[in-house]
Amino acid sequence: MSPLSLIPNPAAETASQRCMLWIDGGGAFDLLWPPSNVTIGSPDASASGERLELLAPISRQQMTLSYADGQYRVIPVKATELNGRTLEGPTVLTSGDGLSVEPGVQWTFRQSSPLSATSVLQLKSAHRWTSGADAVVFLDRLCLVGPDDDCPMRVRHYEQRLILFQRRGQLFLKGMGDALDQAQLLSPGQAVDVHGLNVRLSPVTGSSEKRGASKR
Repeated sequence: MSPLSLIPNPAAETASQRCMLWIDGGGAFDLLWPPSNVTIGSPDASASGERLELLAPISRQQMTLSYADGQYRVIPVKATELNGRTLEGPTVLTSGDGLSVEPGVQWTFRQSSPLSATSVLQLKSAHRWTSGADAVVFLDRLCLVGPDDDCPMRVRHYEQRLILFQRRGQLFLKGMGDALDQAQLLSPGQAVDVHGLNVRLSPVTGSSEKRGASKR
């Protein structure tokens, strides 16, 4: 039985939400669910809409990442390269694609499983997201958490695989063999232990703060 078959598919979900998931010893993940349009650029306190901001001398509106009909697309606003080629317009992303902009800012896009549209955007260069995240996760219905390469949320020291899923605007975490009524609700500010993995949700902070990053 696939992980997807374990998770109910409610007819109606709430609007896109966002939070940070901290995993003890495993890093911080900026979660957006369900996937939606998001602008990527340097900090801009006056901007509206969902944004992913990083500390780098790039445009405040460098590119847009969109999701529709099961596909992710990158829409360049300023000069953006995909796998070393300058983009001329909206382009569908595939797992393993590399995005880059001057001066030397690089990302890797990864979609680890054909069972879910969940994807990961991770900085490959030494720059940092203003949120402090190690990676950005666009959560569709579920996300595998564990040590393996097919887990969008990789936790190398952890030997098991867990399922993170969302229902009606709330996040839950369960073991692969757990029933749905054994899933642990993840509430903001509350640390929980799920099969020996300590996790905590918190609001995303610093997404629109000016922290000395230069802008074009």
